[in-house]
Amino acid sequence: MTEILTITAYSDKSFVVRGDTKTFKRQLIEKGGRWNPHLQGGGGYIFSNKALDEVTVLINQINNNKISVNLSGLPGASSSVVLPVKSNMQTVTWTLYRPSIGNTATIDIEGNKLVMTVVNIFENHTLGGGIDTIKLLYNSNDKIENQLQNEPMLFEAIICNGKWQIKGEIRTHDISF
Repeated sequence: MTEILTITAYSDKSFVVRGDTKTFKRQLIEKGGRWNPHLQGGGGYIFSNKALDEVTVLINQINNNKISVNLSGLPGASSSVVLPVKSNMQTVTWTLYRPSIGNTATIDIEGNKLVMTVVNIFENHTLGGGIDTIKLLYNSNDKIENQLQNEPMLFEAIICNGKWQIKGEIRTHDISF
């Protein structure tokens, strides 16, 4: 197991990350760190204090939700302590059906079932090619909200709270493929 990485204040404008930094060189450089072997207290990656929040999140991830904080100079404090870190970042993972063009989708809006066809999909490259938006075509002479539909209607479905939902539809509804 690698030793945990530490964050230590270095000056009023900078801080240093020390520990097994070689393993995480690329990530530290991407966050703006510069290696300096001649720092007071030994070599480390030096950062501007402007990067503290971002680097803290990174070090938290590397250290498995523990971060070493240098408390030297505070009355009655040991030189360093390992504390759990709470971050305002979260990772949420859902497993959902991946629709294809031509699939049939049944939309149940408060008990009324509408059958639609997937006519377009949008891959999100930041999700590694995952699909997060689809277009659905409704083509029927059925009444929707007391209006006879003479022309096809196009709906957009998005992933919301872990399930496919019609964009802008506030009534309770489910989509099944």
